[in-house]
Amino acid sequence: MNRVREIISAVLFGIFVALLVYAASQTVVYRPFLRLQNAVDDSHFVRRFKIHGTEGLETERIVIIDIDNRSIQALGRFELWPRRLFGTVIANLKQEGAELVFLDVILKEGGFRHDNDVLAESVRNAGNVISGYYFNLDVPSIRQMPLDPVLNQQFSSSVLEPGPLTKNQFIKAEQFFLPYRELMNSVKGMGFTNYVPDPDGVLRHIPLYIKYGRRLYPSASLQMWMYLKGIYPSQVAIRPDGLIFGKNRIPTDRHCFMRLNYSGTRSSFTTVSFLDVLNNDFTPGMFTGKIVLIGSGAEKLRDLKQIPGFRSVPGVEVHATALSTLLSGHFLHVTTGNVIFIITLLSGIVSSMVFLFAPTMKVGLPVVLGLPLGLYLVSVYSFVYHSRLVNITLPSFVIALLFIVITIYRVIEDHGNGNGSDENSIPQADHSLTDS
Repeated sequence: MNRVREIISAVLFGIFVALLVYAASQTVVYRPFLRLQNAVDDSHFVRRFKIHGTEGLETERIVIIDIDNRSIQALGRFELWPRRLFGTVIANLKQEGAELVFLDVILKEGGFRHDNDVLAESVRNAGNVISGYYFNLDVPSIRQMPLDPVLNQQFSSSVLEPGPLTKNQFIKAEQFFLPYRELMNSVKGMGFTNYVPDPDGVLRHIPLYIKYGRRLYPSASLQMWMYLKGIYPSQVAIRPDGLIFGKNRIPTDRHCFMRLNYSGTRSSFTTVSFLDVLNNDFTPGMFTGKIVLIGSGAEKLRDLKQIPGFRSVPGVEVHATALSTLLSGHFLHVTTGNVIFIITLLSGIVSSMVFLFAPTMKVGLPVVLGLPLGLYLVSVYSFVYHSRLVNITLPSFVIALLFIVITIYRVIEDHGNGNGSDENSIPQADHSLTDS
């Protein structure tokens, strides 16, 4: 009976510690746990790239025209470029048979009327140009974003239970910056170019919708994807766990953020200098049937973004990554909070049983080192071969914490027993002596 009570006590203690850690991860120590888990997830990109490279990520279909340092040196200060230069580049792309052109440059009202008209006419003739624009997000949205479900997705009765739109917590905008009117009237579509990095400044996901007033507006990558797929925006069904366009499902969190499936290094996409395209100095046919994104990688224009596991890349490459993620359908899936909660509880129960009843050095130490390592290997396999992120920070921390607490408890207990044995070792009277 005593043994049964000890087992029950060990199980309850393991559950208590697991619940304590899980509750703390949702509140006071959320950010430290998030940083640790992000570091684990970021390391997976490097391993996946070494194994699979850019296989299946649609990177060959996308070409980036880079407003690079060489173009700025040749054409002068970027802010003073005649807008007809963009018109010439777009006309050259149309002649080459580009499937889609995205302009990741916001050309606001101003400039010379003739230049504006040349660009607008070139865009209208191409008939396949999508332009970017920019939102100013409201302060509460900036403070609460991003809210990553790797750690703090709410526990629900069913991970597959669909919810109404009101369960989505969209980030909100309070102001927008648009291209000049003639250009807006000429493009095929528009999408916002906002990024919302994690607290450490790394871009791991991107919002697919932002709310302005009472309406939702799509991102540039989502707008390009809908154009290429022939999908109308009204066809979308928005749920807390993703977007549904007919047979196409895009996994997101309840803020409508999609995880970016980065392909590897900065050279993952074919990149051509803006100056070369302007001067028709490129291999004929290289843009035929391609999706072309025009943006800047020049350091002077300060549009470089930090991404997981690699150096900084131009902002236009983030949009290219988002588009390749959408086109390939190789989405990164986040293991739900329900599953992580159960794994954390089981880790607490098993660890508590082992550390309380098994020898500390012979069994306990190998377990406290081996279990987190095993969880890490599982997370690597899950990411590399199934594109699934598994939170191992919480269960690993529970295992380590239980080992420390129970080891201290056993040392104190053993020390107490040692004192007791000293008392029992006091010499007793020699009862073999005969009575005097």
